[in-house]
Amino acid sequence: MSPLLLNAQISSVAFEEVPIEINGRKAGRITDISQDNNGYIWLTSAQGLIRYDGYTFKNYRFDLSDSTALITGGNESLFIDHTGDLWTGTSEGVSRYEASCDCFFFYRFESNDVTPKDLQSAPVIAFAEDIDQNLWMAQQGGGLYRYEREEDRFTRFLDNPTDPNSIIRDVVRVLLADSNGNIWIGTGFGEPEYGTGLIRFNPR
Repeated sequence: MSPLLLNAQISSVAFEEVPIEINGRKAGRITDISQDNNGYIWLTSAQGLIRYDGYTFKNYRFDLSDSTALITGGNESLFIDHTGDLWTGTSEGVSRYEASCDCFFFYRFESNDVTPKDLQSAPVIAFAEDIDQNLWMAQQGGGLYRYEREEDRFTRFLDNPTDPNSIIRDVVRVLLADSNGNIWIGTGFGEPEYGTGLIRFNPR
């Protein structure tokens, strides 16, 4: 027997569009959404990073003349860590938002020489925080990164063909941290040689 698919017709269920207009332009292509500990809704969009307080929208954009602004307009992903810090992933690395100055700190990630050319400028598209509160980030064409909070720097994990314990492939797309301390890594892009499917890694 085939499952029955029902279309919702309940009148009390309503989908409401929230109009977002930045400098006279409607914000399109929302790629990620997250809520911080202060209740703000953050969006990554074609118009840059947007913060919504329930009434108004504030737009954060790339500004070459300001070292505390976003380093690029191409923000693709968002994550709120256990400290309440907001992280946004870009094609050049990640930016961390600092609420005290309403500004950003940028960490540049270098592309991998053996990464397929189509992914040389691929963005950081996934985040995860493990049971030890370590923050992990996946760059689609640049491997896996762990944030070393005390040193304010990153450790990078890359494929090393001579090391059977290395990450195997650098084309990381999705991450999951489970309750047993494992990091589950989904890889792959285009041709089979650019991905291995699912990888499990336990850093403990």
